[in-house]
Amino acid sequence: MNFVINGKKLKAKDSWEALTFSEYMRILKTKSDMVEIFSVVTGIDYELLKNADVKGFDKLLYCTRFVKTVPDIPLPVKVGKYKLPLTNGKFDVQFESLAQFEDMRKVMAAIKPDSIEELTASYPEFVAIYLQKLRDGKYDGNKATEMVEEVKQMPGLEVISVGTFFLTKLTTLLIGTPPNCQNTKKSRTKSTGKSSRKSSGRTPR
Repeated sequence: MNFVINGKKLKAKDSWEALTFSEYMRILKTKSDMVEIFSVVTGIDYELLKNADVKGFDKLLYCTRFVKTVPDIPLPVKVGKYKLPLTNGKFDVQFESLAQFEDMRKVMAAIKPDSIEELTASYPEFVAIYLQKLRDGKYDGNKATEMVEEVKQMPGLEVISVGTFFLTKLTTLLIGTPPNCQNTKKSRTKSTGKSSRKSSGRTPR
């Protein structure tokens, strides 16, 4: 949707799907600061925007209506330009490297279990640990760390989708749930139309 700031015609993002992960986190962290939200959807610096001459303010405000809704997290199929390997149309990869599993476990161990914001912020690390091996063919922890910033600029909902997948899988493995029970749980979740993604996609307040 177009609007004018300081005489320059610009376009604002108007959906969760349009946000990068970094932009998603900025909105998740902001409480009720509308200038911050406007800054996210327009890409304009906070201080510049706060004192700017805005024409079409009603349109800009309308663009931000999506932040009051719960985002619809997609099924894990891709992240940015990286397509995930699917089996019968589903992403259900096994850990191919013990180093990947251990690095993900360390990330999970550092998360406060009651912090939705901290949990969500960790997703790019999970995703980078997986995508680096997918990209390079061999896992390298240092390269995975370097890839985190790239992941943060990928579509936010896709990062959350895959990050949630790995967090759930790690939790299941670490508590020792038998594989058959895990599959049963997945099928029940699908049939009810609910998933663990609900918590990671909470509407910012």
